[in-house]
Amino acid sequence: MAAINSTALTPGGTLALNTDEKTFVVQGGVRLEVESGSGYPGDANNVYAQSGELVLTNMRVVYIARPALPYLTTFAVPLVKLQSGKLVQPWFSANRYEAAADLIVHGRPPAPLSVKFIFNEGGGFEFASAFLQLRSRITGKSGLTAAVRDCEPGAAG
Repeated sequence: MAAINSTALTPGGTLALNTDEKTFVVQGGVRLEVESGSGYPGDANNVYAQSGELVLTNMRVVYIARPALPYLTTFAVPLVKLQSGKLVQPWFSANRYEAAADLIVHGRPPAPLSVKFIFNEGGGFEFASAFLQLRSRITGKSGLTAAVRDCEPGAAG
């Protein structure tokens, strides 16, 4: 499930990695848009951040707001929970990666959740390529734990 403000950071403000976790992509200058709800006013749990750092590891995607906002420090989604993703490359604006994610709000079943990472300083293609490669390695093997450990930075797929 996706989580807001639950990721541990080092005193320097960088992502604190879990055991066996490896970093593949770190991209600054990324805008975050998270939208959920049924579309009716008052039924939405939308989160926006103008600038931050996107970190792709072999276990999760983590957005770190820069500077931290009162309502958002970090946003994290496990790789297997970020689905139906696509890279959008418009003619006159920044590339963005759009996907659906599972989110449990207040113990309710997963709400429809739309996540967009807008790459204002480039890096969208690199993120999308690395994400697809990692996700295919995880879903292409029988054991999730073994697949995650096999992912080494710089390994050709």
